[in-house]
Amino acid sequence: MGRLDITCSFWLESPEMVTQVLEYLYEHFRAEGKAWSAYGSNDVETVYNQQHSTRVTDKCYNKGKELTVKGRSIPATVPQHQRILEIARYLLRFEVTFRAKELVGLGLNYADCWNADQVKAELLTRIKQFKFQGVIRPRLDVDELPDLKDNYRTFYRLWADGANLRKHRKYRTLHRIRNMLLEQHQVDIYRRAKTGCPVPLREVLDPGCAYYTAPKSLLRSGAIFTGRAF
Repeated sequence: MGRLDITCSFWLESPEMVTQVLEYLYEHFRAEGKAWSAYGSNDVETVYNQQHSTRVTDKCYNKGKELTVKGRSIPATVPQHQRILEIARYLLRFEVTFRAKELVGLGLNYADCWNADQVKAELLTRIKQFKFQGVIRPRLDVDELPDLKDNYRTFYRLWADGANLRKHRKYRTLHRIRNMLLEQHQVDIYRRAKTGCPVPLREVLDPGCAYYTAPKSLLRSGAIFTGRAF
């Protein structure tokens, strides 16, 4: 095989939350130093990691919005057309594209290497690399600052004033300070100044919560002919 796409979906509380989580993912990828890119007309609809890689690309996108794009819409003759569209509005889709170099490197470049368990294992590996966090506060309260060591307080204030500290992530002391502030105060100084994340991404995008099959009602009706994620 020269290319393989595998996917899973996350059912979120509302269509609005799908949009919000994609925006938070965009900020998260920036903070983690990923080779990110994001697209959308009015909101973030798609976020990529390593979009132009010759080996592997990760993609998170709004499935409902995708099905409204010309050329990707579902024909009205498909059984349960409206039901499919309504379900898709709540889905954040995660997709991994493996290209020939990566497939060969993994030893998975033949179709018979793949089954449902292998798909889940590879999706889990890709999701874990992102190091999703819990709720991130946009700033520390003033009364918490006196408890910080001087060097921690200095870097925090630089960040609060707009400094782009993620450019210096290779500086070990800074990286240690960033991890401490994350773990003990839920603030991330590698993000853009005073940007937080009210959604715990590690919980919302937990692979254990992912859907790898379509709803049984759609399978029984013939609207979707396979429940596998590949």
